[in-house]
Amino acid sequence: MFVLDLAYQAMEKVKVIQDRLKAAQSLQKSYAGVRGISVPDILVLGLEKGKVEEIQSLFLGAEQSKNEPNQMIVLEWLFLTIAPCDAAEPWQLGSQDAATPIMQGITDLHHDVFFFVILILVFVSWILGRALWHFHYKKNPIPQRIVHGTTIEILRTIFPSIIPMFIAIPSFALLYSMDEVVVDPAITIKAIGHQWYRSAPLHEGD
Repeated sequence: MFVLDLAYQAMEKVKVIQDRLKAAQSLQKSYAGVRGISVPDILVLGLEKGKVEEIQSLFLGAEQSKNEPNQMIVLEWLFLTIAPCDAAEPWQLGSQDAATPIMQGITDLHHDVFFFVILILVFVSWILGRALWHFHYKKNPIPQRIVHGTTIEILRTIFPSIIPMFIAIPSFALLYSMDEVVVDPAITIKAIGHQWYRSAPLHEGD
């Protein structure tokens, strides 16, 4: 919500600056036939004091904010692109809202893996609880003397091998998408590192 408020404030300020510039340009066109328009020339015209102060503020504000619209448009673009992305919160569980398809894939993979984690947790907890309940020293003072169990050993070897396969299959597409080389990128960044009297550009892959 805080980022959205900032975005709305930036948009309102852009609108105010654009209205201010339009008003100043219209005044300049209106008085262009009298003399080259300027604040002293407007004072010579004998306008009302309040009107003169208003025109002065328009021109001074327009002169001071010639470059502000471009800056505010950039800020507006940044805020509007960042606003849909959630920010971290105290005691937050899970990831922030994804801003890219790759991050969305990472979040989905996390949810898929967490499903298997819950299944393993429930199964292991059930086995431990069952062992504690049935093999209590008061109920069963003499434990079963099992030396070898082929079936259980096969099962406990196969099932843990199948689970990573189900986890690995969806992660392959994500890994390949992260390694994909963008042919026509929307934005490129050039980073140059400076240390003492030596400068070195950071190449892709460093």
